[in-house]
Amino acid sequence: METVICEYCGKSIPKDKANEYGDVYVCDDCLSEFFVRCERCGERILRDDSYSTPYGRLCECCHDDLFG
Repeated sequence: METVICEYCGKSIPKDKANEYGDVYVCDDCLSEFFVRCERCGERILRDDSYSTPYGRLCECCHDDLFG
């Protein structure tokens, strides 16, 4: 079984159970801790890169569309 390393915690995880974000792998625990989905478009984004709004967490594109 092929394994990969979680970019955020360094844990070894089976590749078929890993989450891909761009060109890195993320375990389920780190996915829950560090990522959210944009409430408008559904894109998975880093929590630190999201915008907290009255509409929920938004990606930069959706935030700019609504609040320009």
